[in-house]
Amino acid sequence: MESRFKLVDGLALLIFCGLILLDIYLFRIAWNRNYLDWYLRNGAQISWLLALLTLIWGDLNKNMSLISARPLEYLSAYAILLGVVFGSLGTVFGKRRSLEEKPVTSYRSIDILFSLLILVVFISVLLVWTIVIVPIQYFVFLLCGAPGRQLVYSSERLIAKISYPSSIEFIGSGETAPTGWWDAGLAQKPVSLTAGFAGMLFWLLQIVL
Repeated sequence: MESRFKLVDGLALLIFCGLILLDIYLFRIAWNRNYLDWYLRNGAQISWLLALLTLIWGDLNKNMSLISARPLEYLSAYAILLGVVFGSLGTVFGKRRSLEEKPVTSYRSIDILFSLLILVVFISVLLVWTIVIVPIQYFVFLLCGAPGRQLVYSSERLIAKISYPSSIEFIGSGETAPTGWWDAGLAQKPVSLTAGFAGMLFWLLQIVL
């Protein structure tokens, strides 16, 4: 969605900048490290981890606002993502259904205890990610997300025929690929593409610096 920069977007930018300054302060006080240097050194691994997660969780690419150039849209996308994650995790402790056939052995008391421990660690990591990674990642994705945003608005996409004789063609973005053809377009995975480009950028910076 193309939109003008509004006052609320400026507020979102201030939130990002404030959290980045907080991270700089906390890293200096807690670990005597430079936050920006740490992110530069670990940005490739962080971005490729995110790219891997988007491929494992395929529907994450449908939340295309994660690479939005508009600050408020980007912030809203992460808020929705957190809501989805916490909501889905809540079902771990929900009412159990009865199954005639038991697909896997489950000792309820032990599973609840271990689930609680794992989820406490996972939620802690998720909150740290939100504070330490999400704010600065907006500026990274503003740059690296440009190709992904362009692909989303493209009126064409590439399809390829693997079997002999091999061939590639362009079809309309709303058309269905014929049987036996591979939908080779990247517009379906804009978040994965952006995270991959970000990882490549940080990897090149690590080599240069």
